[in-house]
Amino acid sequence: MFVKPDIGGPILDYKKSPVAKGIVEGYNTMDAIAALNFGLVINLSLKKFNIKDDKGITNYTIKSGIVAGAILFTIYYMLSYVGKISSNIFPNAENGAIILTQTARFVFGPFTELLLAAIFTLACLTTCVGLITSGCEYFEGYFKHKISYKNWVRIWTLFSFLIANFGLNKLLSISVPILNMIYPVVMLLIFMGVSHNRMNYTHLSYVVSASFAIIIPIVENLAKAGLNLLTIILEKMPFAQYGFSWLVPTALALSITSLISNLIKDNSNINIKVNNLVKNFKS
Repeated sequence: MFVKPDIGGPILDYKKSPVAKGIVEGYNTMDAIAALNFGLVINLSLKKFNIKDDKGITNYTIKSGIVAGAILFTIYYMLSYVGKISSNIFPNAENGAIILTQTARFVFGPFTELLLAAIFTLACLTTCVGLITSGCEYFEGYFKHKISYKNWVRIWTLFSFLIANFGLNKLLSISVPILNMIYPVVMLLIFMGVSHNRMNYTHLSYVVSASFAIIIPIVENLAKAGLNLLTIILEKMPFAQYGFSWLVPTALALSITSLISNLIKDNSNINIKVNNLVKNFKS
């Protein structure tokens, strides 16, 4: 007979602002960062199927993105449900991997650890291959082929293998502050990349808005480390309590720089037209 588990309720930030907390915790998946790298791999793969025009590449990328997003949504929903029903059973678990392992062992028995190990290996293998492929291609080109692609693969594979042995908790303690600094500008670049063709952002818009998206999270992390730089100002920013103090300043910077750039562009076009009319009149 199925016994309904004693499900605990949300606590702390998950109770006060679940959406914002979920987004911030989602930084740990690094899916958005990986998407920027995988975009290159997908683009090159589509071109190998003789899809050369930008419109075709964009359409296929959107379709594959919708399918991948739906699958990821389903997976994360199931993982969230596992965490929800096991919150009272394993209240002292240090991270999600421990919760998942203990829940699987509790339900299916000790052999499940081997199954989970195989699932984790296969799931992470595709990510590792994609990141190593795109990363090594970048570094090979950046250093002008002084180190071969194969050697870069060896370097990053060995480095990743060594780092992985520090344990998840140690990796999270290092990666979370870094991700909190990186993710805002990543999300900004994704947004600007998607809307670029419609908005025609200039170089100024990218530089200024990205600067806000980088500097504010850096100052926030320094404040958390004990260096109270501009802490009072940051705390008064909209959505600061949710971890998004960078959002409004970055959006304002993007809007203002885009407006200024468009005005300058319009004035330039007007001047060109006036000069052409003057030349035609004189001739």
